[in-house]
Amino acid sequence: MATFVLNDENVVNCYGFRIRNAGIDLARFKANPVMLDDHRNSTDAVLGRWKNIRIEGSCLLADDDFDVEDERANKIKGKVDRGMIKGCSMGISFDSSRMERKPDDSYELVESELAEASIVAVPGNANSLRLYATDGTVLSSEAVKLQLSALPQTATDPNLFPKPETPSKGMKGANLSFNALQALGFQSVPENVDDMAISTHIETTNAALKAAQTENAALKTTLADTQKAVSKGMLDRAVLSGQILETERSHYEKLAASDMDLCIATLAKIPAKKSLGNQIDNPAGDASDPKTMEEFQKLSHEAQLAFKNNNPAGYKKILE
Repeated sequence: MATFVLNDENVVNCYGFRIRNAGIDLARFKANPVMLDDHRNSTDAVLGRWKNIRIEGSCLLADDDFDVEDERANKIKGKVDRGMIKGCSMGISFDSSRMERKPDDSYELVESELAEASIVAVPGNANSLRLYATDGTVLSSEAVKLQLSALPQTATDPNLFPKPETPSKGMKGANLSFNALQALGFQSVPENVDDMAISTHIETTNAALKAAQTENAALKTTLADTQKAVSKGMLDRAVLSGQILETERSHYEKLAASDMDLCIATLAKIPAKKSLGNQIDNPAGDASDPKTMEEFQKLSHEAQLAFKNNNPAGYKKILE
């Protein structure tokens, strides 16, 4: 039995990054610790299984357990026992968003899943690491390099490294003053303020602002409608009571729209016109009463009714 190093997290692999041992999900592998021949996914390529999977220092280790009943597996076991084969290779899931940039401009895959481990002839070549996409398909060397080339190439501040839980969206790190953060709504300077936190805060603030603006517009419309209704009722009563003429109505409507309190105070100082029954000392009626049918017809419907009810003699006279 031999012990193989599946991964040394201090060593950069052939793709140019390291793999963090603590971030490797071993649950699937331990449930089926298959040993393959050169990553070939075939039952014929199964050489045995791995035992005693553990982490010691910087290395992920496993012991071989060859299927000696299989002729090919037993032959390879002999090469291992004689020291002719010493190399193995992991087959892991790969997601570039789980890559973290280090201060020395190197990269580390901080989260992955181990699917299988293979016996290989030359562990230092491209086959020393087989990478799988999240859907299980094998990634070509070109596809992996393309994803890595899209990652930022220079690190200047360790606090601005992309975190696995919040992949970078291509925005530059935030470096804002305390006054700028206060303007954005932060009451104090939080730790590790990054571009994602500020972007999220701005989006939330903008949404709240739009909601407040919509509510304010609705309140203004409601207030304007209410003011118009109050103004109409007040002026209707003023015309009916004879405080103002219908022809003066537009003037008081403008006054009410600009200053409701002033309009109310102005109308309160204008006495209402007395009815004919109360005008014993003024049998001629009010000077503002219509004297002809033409003047009568210029009045609003409400003012005409008021004149007919309050001054039947005057109404009879214009009908003559």
